[in-house]
This record gives sequence, structure tokens and C-alpha cells, in this order.
Amino acid sequence: MEPVDTVALWVLFGLPLLVGIVVGGLQLVFSHADQLLAACALLAGALLTGFAQIASWRERIMSRHRDVDEIDVRALNEAAAHTLASLLASVVAAIAVFILANLDLDCAPLVVHIVACALSGIGAAALAYVVLSLLIVVNLLWDALQNEQREAKRESAKGPR
Repeated sequence: MEPVDTVALWVLFGLPLLVGIVVGGLQLVFSHADQLLAACALLAGALLTGFAQIASWRERIMSRHRDVDEIDVRALNEAAAHTLASLLASVVAAIAVFILANLDLDCAPLVVHIVACALSGIGAAALAYVVLSLLIVVNLLWDALQNEQREAKRESAKGPR
């Protein structure tokens, strides 16, 4: 594995873990979790739609009667994989926030407060992962778009077959 890959993996997984530990360690509790739950549900739906769009784009590129540059397909495959992983992370965040929204924190015992802090940390870590992953997806999609435009210009310069 290249050094850049290990740094990217550390950022993608280590930073959300750090966010979760800080939120849980500082005993921060999301007080209005029901609003955050709605945001997580919308995010999951948007990610599922985004995956369908990426898959459709990939199929359109693959169905052309020309040699497809491996870079185009690799970038779209990686973007689809990150989108699905983000979808799973947003579902984890939604579950954690759903449980948190249903906890009664008024005059709660210490165990309930500890569970609320842990759920807040899990939700924050999952959402941080989604944000970082979407930054990678945007970059991959931009690269695929640029490669596709270069290939289309090269094909148009060759003329009709």
C-alpha cells in the first residue's frame, strides 16, 4: 500500500473515530436528537439516490461502442463503493440517534447518561465518516467527468467510424 493510501485511510477512519471519542469523552449529548434523526433519514435517501445515479452513469459509459478507459470505470466503481459505505454509516447514525431520541434524560440514572453519551459519540463518528467519504466521492466523480470529457473530445477529433 502506498503512503498516500495509508494517510487517506487514517483520515477516513481515524478522524471519525477521534470525533466519536471526543464527543463521548466530553459527555456531550445531542439534546434535540429528533431533528438530527430527520437529517440522517434524508441523508440515507439522498445517498441511495446518488448510488443509483453513479451506477447509471457507469452503465452508460460501459455500453458505448468504444474502448472505455479503465480510469473512468475505476473512479466510478470507487465512488459507488464510498457512497454505499456512507449509506451504511448514515443508517448506523440514524439508529444511534433514534435510540437517543427515545431516551428520557430528565433525572435519568448514570447508566442512561453514559448510554446517551456513547450514542452521541457513535452518531457523531458516523456522520463525520459520511462527510469525509462524500468529499472523496466528489473528487472521484470530478475526475471521472474530466476523463470522460477528454475521451469525448478525442473521439470527436477522430471523426465518424
